[in-house]
Amino acid sequence: MNNKGYILFIGLWIATVLFIFLTILTTKVFIQRRQVDYSYHREKAFALAESGVDAGLATLNQISPSSPFTLSGSIEGMGTFTVEVVNSTTEATITSTGIVNRGSTQIRRTVRVQAIDLAALIFDAAVIGVTGVKVSGTGYIDGDVVVGSGGETPDPDKVSGEIRELDIPMELPKVPPPSGPFDFEDDKLTEDDSPISSGGTYRFGSMQISSNKVLEITATDAPVIIYIDGNVNINGEVRIASGSTVTLYVSGNTSIAGQGIVNESGDPSKFVLYGYSKCDFTSENINFYGAVYAPEISIKVTGGLIQGCLVGNTVSVGGGGEVRYDPRVKNIHIPDVPKFVFAPGSWEEIKNF
Repeated sequence: MNNKGYILFIGLWIATVLFIFLTILTTKVFIQRRQVDYSYHREKAFALAESGVDAGLATLNQISPSSPFTLSGSIEGMGTFTVEVVNSTTEATITSTGIVNRGSTQIRRTVRVQAIDLAALIFDAAVIGVTGVKVSGTGYIDGDVVVGSGGETPDPDKVSGEIRELDIPMELPKVPPPSGPFDFEDDKLTEDDSPISSGGTYRFGSMQISSNKVLEITATDAPVIIYIDGNVNINGEVRIASGSTVTLYVSGNTSIAGQGIVNESGDPSKFVLYGYSKCDFTSENINFYGAVYAPEISIKVTGGLIQGCLVGNTVSVGGGGEVRYDPRVKNIHIPDVPKFVFAPGSWEEIKNF
């Protein structure tokens, strides 16, 4: 009898232990499932908030609003988002909240990011070198210098402003050349084509301006866009009249000597050169008012004054060359790329509940 009672006691004890274990296990599984479910809905709310940020940036670039605005949207099977955008002509703050219904409660996550005008971001220094900037001889940079991570930086004594080396590699957008249709096409652009008095889009196989010769661009009715599908050699002068706006695309090498490109307005935002091969400024007499955007190639300055901004893969300033920053280059609109982009390092989550 005692043995039977002992066995019964052991059986009851084991059953009790198993019951407690199963209760704890069931409770733990239930709590974990709730936590997984909660985390899942939180991630959905976060994804919705980020979708709202993207929608806000897309709206900024599509309609270019001049005052603050709000918008909302939804993603089927996920939830909704609300967005508030406070903006100016050069920057914006985008605040987005993702909302997910979880039973009788709502899960919300809010993120905030800054967007800035791409031209203001790029044309924010006298010289920008993706992989390096070098100044030698009596060369000088009057303004700031920006270099990508690990790139060569110039001697501070040869730069009047700040030298900024980024913590990350510099990635700049590619600007494609015009693809047509063109208002006028020919094999070569020379001083014999002077003056260019009508705005429009022009395409030439090459460009050659002879020594002591002048190509005048006088169009004021519309911007002049010139695509050179080859090399450019300027040994004389290209004279851009006050009131004219000129954009020059060059697929081949660019060599600018002689008097160079004379921008009579003195406003560097009125002339932009987009380069796809090497670009050299080689004359002491050059007075160049404009911007060069060529993030994949080398730019070399060995003489003259460049007033505006140079953007290249590598930029070398030597001889008696000088690059002087002019903040009016921030007024340049880079074609075929968004006006606003996310400012690096500006993303932050401000609410999570």
